[in-house]
Amino acid sequence: MELKVFSLEDLLTQSQTQECSDLHLSIGKVPYLRIKGRLESSQYPIIE
Repeated sequence: MELKVFSLEDLLTQSQTQECSDLHLSIGKVPYLRIKGRLESSQYPIIE
């Protein structure tokens, strides 16, 4: 299985681009973004 790597900078850039108010990070879950009051999963892989 290929491990996909992403950086905090990638997440912050996406958050800014999509005008997110929150970025939720938890081990064992994909990153979530709060967009217009709604929590949505990102396209990034599960954080290990």
